Amino acid sequence: MAVIQDHESTSRSPGGSALFVCNFEEITAARSRRQKLEYRARHDSLTGLLNRDACKEILAAVKHGRRGTDSAYALMFCDLDYFKDINDRYGHLLGDAVLETVADGSPLIGSEEMLSVPKTTTKLPETSRLAA
Repeated sequence: MAVIQDHESTSRSPGGSALFVCNFEEITAARSRRQKLEYRARHDSLTGLLNRDACKEILAAVKHGRRGTDSAYALMFCDLDYFKDINDRYGHLLGDAVLETVADGSPLIGSEEMLSVPKTTTKLPETSRLAA
């Protein structure tokens, strides 16, 4: 499917007749390049997980109340101890798979650190259960 952008303008000829000019431009490739750049800017190049910049956007959205209707959030930081040992012993492909599984969509803020902002209630036991 091609994406078309149109540019329209109207003017008057020296004789007073109305002139209508329409210029169509096919922008499918440009839109695709822009989408790829936007993806790269917000995702880790190795795992495809959201990155630190995406994390900042999520935190700003939570701070300004734009992350849904729930009024309370838990902020959980996860650091995978001995993750280097997994990469060294089993290889980076398995290490990336471990990161993807543990992160479950949470942004990476370091090579083995992720931040999760799950929706929760104001009840402490439920928040503690999420962290477990």
